[in-house]
Amino acid sequence: MIGARQRRIGKRPILNQKTQTLVPSEYQECKAFWQYACLKGFDDDLIKNANERMGDTHWFIKALYAIGFRKGLLDYHYIVANDKYHGLWLEFKRIDQRDEKKKPEQDGWIARLLKRGHYATYVYGCDHAIKIYTDYVNNRI
Repeated sequence: MIGARQRRIGKRPILNQKTQTLVPSEYQECKAFWQYACLKGFDDDLIKNANERMGDTHWFIKALYAIGFRKGLLDYHYIVANDKYHGLWLEFKRIDQRDEKKKPEQDGWIARLLKRGHYATYVYGCDHAIKIYTDYVNNRI
C-alpha cells in the first residue's frame, strides 16, 4: 500500500479528468529522465533543483528559504554550453498539462534565463525532455 508521503510527491499516475486516462506523474517523468541521463552518461552535468514539495514540514521549507531557496526555479539545469547558449534549464510538467496555466514564478525564471543567454523551457514528459536535450547538445536550438 502506498503511504501519504508517496501520494504527495506523486509516485503514482494521475487520472486525467478530461480523458479518463492515467497519466504519469511529474515525479515519474523526472525519474525516467534521470535514468536516461545516467544511461547516456550526462548525469554528472545534470543538476536537479530542490523545490518546496521536497520538504515534509513547514520548518524545513522555511529553512530552505533561509539558505537561498528560490521559488519557481526550474527543475533541471544541464551545465554544459552549446554553440548558442550557456546552459539548458528544464521545467517538467505532466504530459497532459501543455494547455494549463503556468506559475508566474516559473515564467519569470524562464524569461530571466533566456535573457541571460541560457536556454530555458517547459517540457511535457520524459520523451519531450529527451528531445529538447538532444536538440540542445546537437546545436539544433
